[in-house]
Amino acid sequence: MTFSGRFLYSIIQFCSQQGMDPAKLIFQSGYTSEELLQEETRVSAEAYNSVIESAALGGDDISLGFHFGSSMSLSAAGLVSQISQSSATVGEALQLVCDYSNLGCRAIPMKVTQVPEGVLFHLEPLAVWHQQSPEAVRHTAEGMLLFQWRSFQSLTFQKFVPLRVQVASAEMARGTEFQRAFGQTVQFEQNRYSLLLNHAQVEAPVVSSDYRLLQVLVKHAEAKLADLQQSTSLSDRILQTILQMNEPGFPSIEQVADILHLSVRTLQRKLSEENTTYKSLLEELRFSLANTYLEDGNLSIGEIADLLHYAELSAFSRAFRRKSGLSPQQFREQRMAG
Repeated sequence: MTFSGRFLYSIIQFCSQQGMDPAKLIFQSGYTSEELLQEETRVSAEAYNSVIESAALGGDDISLGFHFGSSMSLSAAGLVSQISQSSATVGEALQLVCDYSNLGCRAIPMKVTQVPEGVLFHLEPLAVWHQQSPEAVRHTAEGMLLFQWRSFQSLTFQKFVPLRVQVASAEMARGTEFQRAFGQTVQFEQNRYSLLLNHAQVEAPVVSSDYRLLQVLVKHAEAKLADLQQSTSLSDRILQTILQMNEPGFPSIEQVADILHLSVRTLQRKLSEENTTYKSLLEELRFSLANTYLEDGNLSIGEIADLLHYAELSAFSRAFRRKSGLSPQQFREQRMAG
């Protein structure tokens, strides 16, 4: 799970305009300004989270990401922005933005779902990222949702209002500000970050549509995405695949291998080269999710065992103690006390 160095640099420059010291944030990233601006630079989740958390705290801004999304230049999305501006309709632009969203941020996939009212555009931050830094997820998701809304509006030069806007964040007396930005009352504390557009909005033609240019840009994006996938560890790709699959349980190695267009034997060999196994990755993912669920006081330990697809509560307790040295109840009590 990594982030674009350029994207992080843009956030740091925004913070500097708010009076923060950019040199400190750049140093915290572990890169120089020049390195962050290089197209191929990918920043680790740990470094990205640390910078975002420090920036929000240092600037005393509970809506740092949202404010960044409201001021970010629409050209800052680079290739993906060019693709959307060359699309035939807003609906096509929505789909292509989702198809190539991994070029910018792999930890927050974007999806389009057809619903009776129209099209639902939603962001789906990875659960493992949320477990690492809920604040970094919140700031990034709020900013990206607003930025994408501004981008979609620019495609038609029309001022239209979404049918519905939902965010997973708490309201924190920000309702009026969010309503002003989206032109619609925002529903807070939902289970997603999403925009609902009606049929007329998604069928609206893009004023800068250029079919020939679109073909060239899409071909370039496909090549970049292929390079990106090759440079990502197979372990990371497998974890992202598992988290994005709508399975009632954890998928089998055969299912994951099929999605990644690999034979099971090849997948096992490549994981061995990374000194891990599919079983180990599943155990790590289960443990990470268990940490998140145990911090939620609304879930019983039995319910968590079911969510993680353990056959028995005792099996979950043994597996968790093996990883942490604590029983699930002891872990929960320590977190609550802290």
